[in-house]
Amino acid sequence: MPGPGVRRSLLALPVLGALAGVLASVALATSGPRTVVRPVTGTVRGTLVATGGPAGTSDRPLSGAVYFVDAGGRSTAAAAGADGTFRVTLATGRYRVEGRSPSVGSGEGFPCTAGPVTVRPRATTTVAVVCPRK
Repeated sequence: MPGPGVRRSLLALPVLGALAGVLASVALATSGPRTVVRPVTGTVRGTLVATGGPAGTSDRPLSGAVYFVDAGGRSTAAAAGADGTFRVTLATGRYRVEGRSPSVGSGEGFPCTAGPVTVRPRATTTVAVVCPRK
């Protein structure tokens, strides 16, 4: 006949088996697929244009870059092609809009501006970024 220590060990086996089952269930439940939270976005499209100048001068599309600066100071750039158009997807929120074109000014600073833009979820916002001619 086994001694008292062996009998206690044999009695503990069902408890240890149940505990192992519970731990395995918890491990499986927490190691499943992870949910990735993506920011809700919207689209901004528009044109970069030169305005002003002598009487009778019409607006002219410009190539260059348009920058969207969020409240935290982070900037996202969009390239404007030869026809002046650009398109960018941004997280929802309010942005300051600045532009630059090699055809305007000295190439330093941001002579091209637009009012603030609010990007709405799954919507497209249109903006004209204006570069004044001297």
